[in-house]
Amino acid sequence: MKHPELVNATQGELDEILALVKTTLAAKQYKLLEGVLGTFVYVMRALQNARTSVRKFRNMLFGASTESQRNLLTLPGASAAGDAAPAPGAQAAQAAQAAQDGAKAKVSAPGHGRNGAQAYSDSPIVQVALLDRNPGDLCSECNEGKVYNSPPRTLVKMVGHAPLTATVYELSRLRCRLCDAVFTAVLPPGVAASKYDHSCASMIALLRYGSGMPFYRLQGLQESLHVPLPDATQWDLVLKAAPGPRAAFQELIRQGAQAPLLHNDDTPARVLSLMAERTKAEQAGQTPKARAINTTGIVAVLQEHKVVLFFTGHAHAGENLQKVLAHRAQELQAPMQMSDALACNFTGEFKTIVSKCLTHGRRKVVDVLEHFPKPCHHVIEVLAHVYAQDAHCREHKLTPEQRLLHHQAHGGDVERDQLGLVLPPVSD
Repeated sequence: MKHPELVNATQGELDEILALVKTTLAAKQYKLLEGVLGTFVYVMRALQNARTSVRKFRNMLFGASTESQRNLLTLPGASAAGDAAPAPGAQAAQAAQAAQDGAKAKVSAPGHGRNGAQAYSDSPIVQVALLDRNPGDLCSECNEGKVYNSPPRTLVKMVGHAPLTATVYELSRLRCRLCDAVFTAVLPPGVAASKYDHSCASMIALLRYGSGMPFYRLQGLQESLHVPLPDATQWDLVLKAAPGPRAAFQELIRQGAQAPLLHNDDTPARVLSLMAERTKAEQAGQTPKARAINTTGIVAVLQEHKVVLFFTGHAHAGENLQKVLAHRAQELQAPMQMSDALACNFTGEFKTIVSKCLTHGRRKVVDVLEHFPKPCHHVIEVLAHVYAQDAHCREHKLTPEQRLLHHQAHGGDVERDQLGLVLPPVSD
């Protein structure tokens, strides 16, 4: 069978053909033609989505090249947009990017990759003195000069031991032979009265919830190193120490709620206890309240620092942000909310100034670049000008107000003309 010529048609063009032949075909024939064209559109969209999904999967497995303008516009099919006039400022953006890449290539990383002694900031320092000579003594090599103090030679020595170590104290005791009174030596200063120092709970919690080491696995490691630590004991230690971090977490929520700018987003999570509850409800014929399990990350940007909060459960990012903003002072104005355009980021009943992420929107354009090279080429070049102006703002460390004025003064014409944006006038 001869391969047909591939034809690209828009939905509007297909609707125009249907409108022209509707009066000339019988109803049955028109219905058949309408179904054939509808099938064509459905199959073409499915093929485009499949190709996009395969490319995403390939990038996930083998890593993706950067989404810089230079790399994107050299993709297969991108040359079809070559007849499009480049957006104003695009060439300057490309030159700035090339100069920046060249500067990075010329700067070589100093050192040999090893950590110097200053990196071990919490390690004890042992000073070793010379025993056979002192400052001012005659040099034993030339027998003429005198030796003087010189910077010490620094060596780092490391040893391996269990994550939790133990020290056995044998306290001397004396007993009275007449009245049986017992006198016991006291522990050295700084030694906790209980068996487990408070640092034990901190280290166990960091290993379990920071590095993902299960209690049972830590129990096996400790036992193999002859410092036994049962998993039940680990749980008890962490549980008793939990009120302190919970109080700190609540205070972080309160401080984060006062921030003028908040970022929020979800990522899927797997929590066995929540999954078991959902399965149990489904087996009982009940409808679970929610199937999704998410970890919401909220970054509150304050003037002095950032507050980073994480919530894991069935609630989405919008609902978790609402819980945070419930602690916001009433006299403060609505904060700015930065996130992607996913609807669940805005499900809470709270008032924010919504700012949707431009990078996420640009990435959607990148995903369909090979299918629609000409319009995607145009959008990428226009946004390159915006990014170049913002890079200038970051390089000169402009304040948010100064950045706004700079974009209005230097990027307004391009953004307004090319993207159809309406920008407020620059104030004097």
